[in-house]
Amino acid sequence: MTAKTWFMNTFRIVVIFYLYGCQQKTTAKNPYSSLKFSNTLATPADFQAFCGAPLEHTYSGVKSVKVMYDIAAKKLYFINSNYYRLHFEFGVEELGYPNDLFAFNSKNYEDGSNRQFYLATINYYNNLATYTLEFSSYDKNSASNISSLYREIAVNSFIKDSLKVLINSDALQETFATNAYNLPLITPDVLYGAQSFQCIQKGTTKGYLRWLPNLEDSLTTVRPSDIVITTGTPIEIPVCKAILTNAFQTPLSHIQVLTHNRKIPSAVVKNIANNFTLQQWNRLPVQLTVTNDTFYIEKLANNKDIIETSVPISLQKLKANTVVKGLINMNSSNLKNNTVGGKATGMGILAKVAKKDTSFRVPEGAFAIPFYYYHQHVGESSIQLLIKKLATLSDNKEIETCLKSIQKAILEKPLDTNLLHLIENKITQQKQGDSYRFRSSSNAEDIEGFTGAGLYESRTGIRNNAKKSFEKAVKKVWAGVFNYRAYQERKLYHLDEKMVKMGILVHRSFPDEKCNGVIITKNLYRDDFPAILINVQKGDVGVVDAKDSVTCEQIIVSDAALLNPSTDKEVEIKYITYSSLNNQRPILTTPQIIQLFKAVDKIQQSYNGYLDIEFKIDKTNKLYIKQVRPFY
Repeated sequence: MTAKTWFMNTFRIVVIFYLYGCQQKTTAKNPYSSLKFSNTLATPADFQAFCGAPLEHTYSGVKSVKVMYDIAAKKLYFINSNYYRLHFEFGVEELGYPNDLFAFNSKNYEDGSNRQFYLATINYYNNLATYTLEFSSYDKNSASNISSLYREIAVNSFIKDSLKVLINSDALQETFATNAYNLPLITPDVLYGAQSFQCIQKGTTKGYLRWLPNLEDSLTTVRPSDIVITTGTPIEIPVCKAILTNAFQTPLSHIQVLTHNRKIPSAVVKNIANNFTLQQWNRLPVQLTVTNDTFYIEKLANNKDIIETSVPISLQKLKANTVVKGLINMNSSNLKNNTVGGKATGMGILAKVAKKDTSFRVPEGAFAIPFYYYHQHVGESSIQLLIKKLATLSDNKEIETCLKSIQKAILEKPLDTNLLHLIENKITQQKQGDSYRFRSSSNAEDIEGFTGAGLYESRTGIRNNAKKSFEKAVKKVWAGVFNYRAYQERKLYHLDEKMVKMGILVHRSFPDEKCNGVIITKNLYRDDFPAILINVQKGDVGVVDAKDSVTCEQIIVSDAALLNPSTDKEVEIKYITYSSLNNQRPILTTPQIIQLFKAVDKIQQSYNGYLDIEFKIDKTNKLYIKQVRPFY
């Protein structure tokens, strides 16, 4: 995605906070600005004149200059990013390359005698004040060739031997396993750990600055016109104009998902908790702008033009079938969104794909509890009176109190004995153990314009366990419909509360997982290049709700034939960062990544659009796909 430059024009005195730039700006025009390329870069100012945004926005505060070495002519070219975005474009226009892009890539990403060019990028990371030499994950260049290119750049640029080679792909990890050429190396976790800014959702908005370090204790005080500054990774995000925090987020954290859906500005600023000026602006009107690489906050003279956050009336009405009863198997024709909810319906699709593609499994013992039983349970008169009262309330604290009363009433009402017997008999017959997951599956999630991700809760039920009985698990999932964050999010989107129903997806638990993760089938870091993004963590530590100090492994995986049709590889693997729980080493092996990539391809064929897929690998290395939902 191309980075946008935001200009702020004002005639009044303002204070603006910003974090990044390529390097210090100079007032005199650099002669390099008008050059399309150069054989040398003599000063940092020359790099500044040539630099542009990287092709992938995996890190913030990065500026790039492409490098190309003509092997036969023995000539090095530093390419001006203002004129050429790709090596291929430069090769055609300046060096007279005669063939198409596929021919260019096939020849110049292979490590063979037919290669004409060495292709690389010099990236400058502002936070580390470090220049790196980076290669495409598709490039099969040898350590010897990389060393030769490195020496050419060192001789012909001001960077010299402070340049570091980034080892961010499986190919480079193998190539530099011994580092026989003694080049200075750097790994992705160093770059990721040094970041002080992360763009979550770009945009500009006006609102009242609210300084709320412990957001969970202040949810009911947040107004739709507030711009919230908080700390950590809050599970609940109130309706607001924007949100800033100090803890880095994974692509499917609650902040990521909700601010993306609402299209409100959001970012991570590591040192924001120590910004005393912003603390002094608490409750004052401000304008916030978030870009790919920085943020700006400007104090406003008045509250003119500040409006509350709002979302257009619901994009689609909710549908619910409350007639179908009995437990529903994964191959049933009744496995539909309007009968069992999105999560259970998605599991049914996964089960069908897994029958044909044995490379992955779905959780054993899966079945669904339809809306019928929820509808009967909450239809009790005392619960309905509370729900009707809820619809009349506008004060957040009163809403929260009423929601808790509804949840209490749902939990206190005994479960239908017929349903409980059905569940117990089903689990006994399946012989998949005593521990089962009861997972929320609502009709108010996984619908166009409203994903509902992270709004509802799942529970574990264990046979003959009074504290974690099947009955308690079912009722807790149902009660989750009325948690504060879910209700407020539905209200924001004008969903019809009378039609909200909760089904339950049930399957055996996973007490022995080796790792767990989430896959997004969209390349979030580069719009014009298809890839999947894998986030994976060791054991059962969550990917989307981990502690602030925990980092998961993040990988971009693409089809190897996209850039190099003649390759014998199946996938190309690029690391953004490693897991902080695995000694900064990869969790997934290359065969496991290939297995995931192929499974995703099979699943994608049953859907239109991008997907959010959850998986687990157990201690015996079996791959399980446990959830699929649209990613909007």
